[in-house]
Amino acid sequence: MGLRSKLSSADYARLRGYFDSHEPVMMGGLGVSALRQPERKYETPEWMNSDIKVTEFIQMQFPKAGKYGSDCRCDPCSSPQDRLDRSVCECRWCHDTTLAAKFAVVIVHWFRNKCTDTTVEFEFRWKPGTCGSIVQRIRWIIDGKRQDGTARTGNPRGRPKKAKQDQVDSSVQLVGSTAAIN
Repeated sequence: MGLRSKLSSADYARLRGYFDSHEPVMMGGLGVSALRQPERKYETPEWMNSDIKVTEFIQMQFPKAGKYGSDCRCDPCSSPQDRLDRSVCECRWCHDTTLAAKFAVVIVHWFRNKCTDTTVEFEFRWKPGTCGSIVQRIRWIIDGKRQDGTARTGNPRGRPKKAKQDQVDSSVQLVGSTAAIN
């Protein structure tokens, strides 16, 4: 045990005169505690300090953000009693707008201002872990991956198309010519 943890009974008696027995310092012991402020593992990219670059980044990730679709029930043209809040509406446009706003908040507070994720979540009343998952998604995007962390394949989206007839004929000729060579 260290020198700091060895207190005499007179020291304890003097401390009890200043503190109530129900206070945390008397119940949990008199250990030395310090605020924990770990250093960040990753450096913030330089482009995140530019508002223009951040705007381009968010618009590239969420192209439908800030727009209204034909099936959206929260657009400003609908009647006030039928209008939904954008955070409640389940259409793609409102979902992208909500996520784009969350990405912007995380970039400003977590990346630029170096706030902790619990501070951001408490300030904006998010569920625990929301800020950390958004930071992870942003890191994946910076690394060239998709938002779910899987690598990009480079193939076009959707079901593979049937090959056109002239492409099939040329591949059959190539297969036939290699068979004739062997």
